[in-house]
Parts: sequence; C-alpha cells; structure tokens
Amino acid sequence: YNVPDYRQFNTSGTKEHTSQIDFIDPMKIWTIEAGGKMILRNNFSNTNSDNLVSGAYVANPNATNDFVYKQNVYSVYNSYQIKLPKWTFKGGLRLERTTVDAFFAQTNTPLNQVYNNLVPSISAQRTINETSNLTFGFTQRISRPGIFQLNPFVDSSNTKYINSGNPNLHPTVNNNIELNYGNFAHGSINLSAHYAFVNNSI
Repeated sequence: YNVPDYRQFNTSGTKEHTSQIDFIDPMKIWTIEAGGKMILRNNFSNTNSDNLVSGAYVANPNATNDFVYKQNVYSVYNSYQIKLPKWTFKGGLRLERTTVDAFFAQTNTPLNQVYNNLVPSISAQRTINETSNLTFGFTQRISRPGIFQLNPFVDSSNTKYINSGNPNLHPTVNNNIELNYGNFAHGSINLSAHYAFVNNSI
C-alpha cells in the first residue's frame, strides 16, 4: 500500500504530586472527620511533523507545537457520623477548587480557567439484627479529562481515523446511588443495587 507522504511525532505525559492531611475525632456517638488535599498535575505534549518532499522528509513548521497544561486541585472536606442503637448516619461536604493554566507555543495562546465544585455525600445504615444490615448511600465524584482527551495534537497517522483532543474540556460530576444488603450469619452474603448517572460526560 502507499505510505503517507508525512510522518508525525508526539511526546506526551503527566507528572502528578499529591499531598493530603486528615483529622478524625471519634467520640462515643459522634465521629468528626476533616481534611485537605492538594493535587498538582503537569500535562505536556511536544509535537512535530515532517512532509515528504522530493524523496526527503522536511519539517513542517505549521504542524509543530509544544502544549503545556497545568491543573491544580485544592480541596477541603468535613463529615459527621452519628451512631445510634439501630441506625448509623453519615453526611459530609467536599469543596474543590480547580485552576488550569495552559499554553500553546505555536499560537502563543494561553488558557486560564478557575472553577469550584461542592460535592456532597450521605449514607444511612440500618442494623436488622446481629448478623445483617441494610445500607443506602449517595455520593458524587468529579471526573477530570486526562492528557489524551486534552491534547490538541491532530493524530492523522491513520487517515481513516483522525483523532484530536480538546483543551477546553471541563470536569464532569458523576452521581452514584447504592443500596446494599449484607448477611454474615453463615458465611457472607452481599446483595447490592447501584445506579450512576452523569450529565455532559467527557
């Protein structure tokens, strides 16, 4: 088959550093939890292409780009749990602040974004007897795009399937609802129903 009259090179990756601190204060009935977390991500992509001209490959300056995408996530959370004779309730909130600092070397174009997410979680457990319980829970999770979804590099190495990322993507909120029954009388039996939904998924 005929080989393409161009060749492409792309070096990309992610460097990530995480710091976290948690505090738990268990009391007789109440348990208080609090903490903070910091995630520093540095995504990068260095791209260049060559065109075949008169039997030799020549660099194409219009298809050369260095893309830097720095994403920092700062979060704090607080949750409370109360344990009663037959019931255990737990609820909490997590506040996340995300900052994005991106730069396209070829077009000298910066991209700056700042957004906040408030993430709740609740759960309730009913003790049926000494060996069985029923648990209901609702929680949200933030899903953020990765370098392969963000990278604006146009990969046309397969002319039937051209692929490119979108650096303007925002994170999405995943909603999870779960109902679980557990019985530990003779061995272990767990039955669970789980439902998840997300709007404007990546």
